[in-house]
Amino acid sequence: KIFADKMMKKRILVLLGLVLLQECSGLNKPIRRIRRICLIRGGAKEIEESKEPNAIQTQLNKLPVGVRIHVVGVGIVTLLAMSGAFEPEQILALDLPSTLFRLQFWRPFSAACFLGKPSMSWATTLYLLIKYGCELEQEVGSSAYAKFLILQFFLLIGLGSMIGLPFFANSLVTAIIYAASRLHPMANIQFQFGIKLKYYMLPFGLMVIEMLQAQSVAAIIPHICGVLTAHFHHFFAVVWPQIQNDLNGGSSDRRRQVSSSLSPSLSALNKPGRKLFPSSVAQKEASSSSNTQLVELDDAEEEDDDDTLFDDTEFDDDDDLSDDDGLFDEDF
Repeated sequence: KIFADKMMKKRILVLLGLVLLQECSGLNKPIRRIRRICLIRGGAKEIEESKEPNAIQTQLNKLPVGVRIHVVGVGIVTLLAMSGAFEPEQILALDLPSTLFRLQFWRPFSAACFLGKPSMSWATTLYLLIKYGCELEQEVGSSAYAKFLILQFFLLIGLGSMIGLPFFANSLVTAIIYAASRLHPMANIQFQFGIKLKYYMLPFGLMVIEMLQAQSVAAIIPHICGVLTAHFHHFFAVVWPQIQNDLNGGSSDRRRQVSSSLSPSLSALNKPGRKLFPSSVAQKEASSSSNTQLVELDDAEEEDDDDTLFDDTEFDDDDDLSDDDGLFDEDF
């Protein structure tokens, strides 16, 4: 009778999700303290609690903040889908009309976190999210990683709505892998079956594996969407500022090489994929410092031109001496 009531189903599922969120994020500590105070005031003796941390909580605490929130969201949505109270395609799928007009605001978030029901593919995708998400967040920082995820979230909502993609969690993971691969694009990595690939080829290799496992070309559509949105960010955040920086730095290739070698900040800025969101202030400071160094270099070159190794007068005297010696006489 309890599970026959739809409202009761929703309450139980929400309660299970909150309990999981408490255990995974460490929010259960204040609740345990309140319970402990109530028991002591009720006449109970001091309760010795185990100081050993929860295994799941210990593993989650090792992850960076952005990846941790993403993994917890995937876990909650997966548990809700496994409950059997509803069909994931009806409740969790991306549907903009229902989100805007029926106020079902959870749909974009559930579509971004639903990797499917637990399976080997689900475990592999979660492993890739943790591995390359941690690498990306540790390299660029939590703030830049959060901005990147927010941008990918809205881009995939728009792209998924246009092509009718109900869930874009796999696309989001592919976007994270693509962004991580742009940090060291020419590095060698070990792929499946002992195959070695360049880092930038990893997202495309995973596409091929996904297509072979699903035995359908349509399986790579979410991954293509993730690559497109991630490259959109990479172009306007890294490639385009680098092009503008090269154009504003002067037309001489020698000047650009000297300025990049003398200015570490400018050379670091020009490394492709190093920063997800390069600061405009840092760009201005780097360009100003490079300009001042170029001016100093020009002054030094002018001084070197003035201080020649042989003076003109000394060279004439040497010519006179050589003529007096008769070494270049016509008779000789």
